[in-house]
Amino acid sequence: MSDSTNKIIMVIPIIPKAQARGRAGINKATGRSMLFTGDKQRRNQNDLIALMSAHAPARPLEGALRLKVDVFLPVAISWSKAKKTKALIGTYWPTSRPDLDNYIKQVMDCMTKLRFWNDDSQVVKILAGKSYSESSCWMIELDDICKPDSSFTGEQNDRDHHAQRGGRHHEKATGVFGSGVNNPQ
Repeated sequence: MSDSTNKIIMVIPIIPKAQARGRAGINKATGRSMLFTGDKQRRNQNDLIALMSAHAPARPLEGALRLKVDVFLPVAISWSKAKKTKALIGTYWPTSRPDLDNYIKQVMDCMTKLRFWNDDSQVVKILAGKSYSESSCWMIELDDICKPDSSFTGEQNDRDHHAQRGGRHHEKATGVFGSGVNNPQ
């Protein structure tokens, strides 16, 4: 990351795992119900944190931020060659569970623990997608939203774009993050 641009780009070479639901239990000391993080979820989070830590900024980023999360999932070994090909060229999508928002929660919780920002409420724009790839990984970008960067969303300045559309929100659908490519580089 360069401190002058406040842009962080990460490729995390691990099979993406979505955040699991909290586990319910009874606190033996108080007798009250409580939610806790399961062991498998904790291991998944710790693995992701270990790989993301090298990218953490020296100081948390401030101000409004945008986050881009691309989830590249493995194709199943048991799939036919035709189905694998469709998945890799982007005509067959991972529409089953886990939901995309659970992947985003996993990333945001890890980034919060690593102090990429002071509070995750600073993330005011999220662009995310999940697709299949031969190289399973997370591709994550974090950027200061106050600085226009057409390479991030394919738009000019977000505020100007919004104003030009009369305040209505319009997004151009161009495939996975506008690239049309389902394999990370």
